[in-house]
Amino acid sequence: MACTVIFELREKPGQREALSELLEEFFPDTRCFDGCLSIEAFGNSDDDGLLCVEQWASRAHYEQYVA
Repeated sequence: MACTVIFELREKPGQREALSELLEEFFPDTRCFDGCLSIEAFGNSDDDGLLCVEQWASRAHYEQYVA
């Protein structure tokens, strides 16, 4: 069964671009990890947080990634 992981990242005020660049650096490796179906980040211009949504083929795949 597929597994959805949702988490929020909060950046310091004015650091949205730096956080976005960091995620763009890490997301390709995550996307290539066995079982990763997708990973995306969403944010609003008037907020200092990003919402990340990951889709994994199974919870076991996600747990292997985290380990």
